Amino acid sequence: MRTCVGCRTVRSKPELVRLARAADGWVTIDASAGMAGRGAYLCRRTAAECLAMALKRRAVSRSLRLGHDVIEGSALSDQLSRLTAGDNP
Repeated sequence: MRTCVGCRTVRSKPELVRLARAADGWVTIDASAGMAGRGAYLCRRTAAECLAMALKRRAVSRSLRLGHDVIEGSALSDQLSRLTAGDNP
């Protein structure tokens, strides 16, 4: 069980999307959940709303122990919309 950094709801791992720091230092979506290092989770169904809440509270940077300057919210939002669009048939 993991907790969404946006809405703070506890869910199982398949119901969540993992965020991690990429090799270039920026925060990205870890679709395979296999990247090394700390992770932060967002609800898969309401990812855009949870991301907005998490960015507002700086919960992603706190969870990943990074500065808020390495998180590009618009890029993450675009990645999340593509990922969740692929989940819905």
